Amino acid sequence: MMTTSGDAVGRRSSFGKLGAGLFLGTALEWYDYFVYGVAAALVLNKLFFPSFDPTVGTLLAFATFASAWLMRPLGALIFGYMGDRIGRRTVLFITLIGMGVATIITGLLPTYEQIGIWAPLLLIVCRMVQGLSAGGEFSGVATMAIEHAPSHLRGRYTSFAQMGIPAALIMANGVSLAAYYMPDDALESYGWRIPFLFSALIFPIAVFIRLKLEESPEFEEKKEADTIVANPLKNCIRDHWRTMLVLGFANGGLGAAFYAYSTYAVNYGTGGGDLPHNNASCDHCRRLRAPALRWRCRVVLGQYRP
Repeated sequence: MMTTSGDAVGRRSSFGKLGAGLFLGTALEWYDYFVYGVAAALVLNKLFFPSFDPTVGTLLAFATFASAWLMRPLGALIFGYMGDRIGRRTVLFITLIGMGVATIITGLLPTYEQIGIWAPLLLIVCRMVQGLSAGGEFSGVATMAIEHAPSHLRGRYTSFAQMGIPAALIMANGVSLAAYYMPDDALESYGWRIPFLFSALIFPIAVFIRLKLEESPEFEEKKEADTIVANPLKNCIRDHWRTMLVLGFANGGLGAAFYAYSTYAVNYGTGGGDLPHNNASCDHCRRLRAPALRWRCRVVLGQYRP
C-alpha cells in the first residue's frame, strides 16, 4: 500500500516537471508568433521594407510572418521523424533552442537602414528557423504528454500543455502594449525590440526545466525491446496521409481566421480605422484574449462541453 502511494507521488512529481517543461516551451513558441504578428502589422514594414510603398511593405512584412507557417509542416515531419528514432526528450530540447534563439536574434537584428537588403533576408531566416522549430515543438509536446499520461487521463494531460498558448497570449499582449505606448520615434528605434528580447527572461528557465525532463516511457520500452520503426515517416505517410491532409486543412482554416483578426485587424485599425497603434493593440487584446483564456481553462478543468 505504501509502495502504491509512493509511486503515485512519484508520478505526480514527474508530471509536475513534465507539465512545467511543456507549458513553458509552448508559451515561448506562441509568444513569438503573437508579438511578431503585432510587429508585422504595425512597424516592420517601415523598418525592413522602407523602399516599398507602405501597402506593399506591409504585405511583405506579413509574408515574413507567413514564412514561419510554411516551415511548420516541414518541421513537424523532420522533428517527428527524429523523435520516433532518437527520442522525444532530445528533439524537444533542440526545438526549444531553435525557437528561443531565433526569437532573441530577431530582437537584435539591424534594420534596412543599417545593412540594406541583408536585414529582411536575416529576418526571413529567423522566421524560418522559428517556424521549423515550432513545427516540431507543438506536435512533440502533445506526444510527450500523451505518452507520459495514464490511458484514462491523456486528454487532460495534453490540455495542460496547451495552457501555454493563452499564457503566451496574455504575456505577449502585456509586453506589446507597454512597448507600443512609446512615442513613434522611440518605438521604431528600440521599442519594437522589447517584446522579442523579453523572451530572453523565459528562455533560460524553459531550457533548465526541459533538461530535467525524463524520456517518454513508451519510447524507452520500444528502445529496450528493439522495436523502433526504421522509417516512421514513410509509414505515417503511407498509412495516414488522408488523416494528415484533413487535419491540416481543418486547422489551417482555423488559424487563418484567428490571425486575420489578431494581426491584420491591428493593421487595419491603425490604417483604415485611424486608431493609434496602442489603442488598436489594446482593443484586440480585450476582445480576443479573455474568451480564449476562459475556453482553454474550461478544457483543462474538464468543464468544456461541445
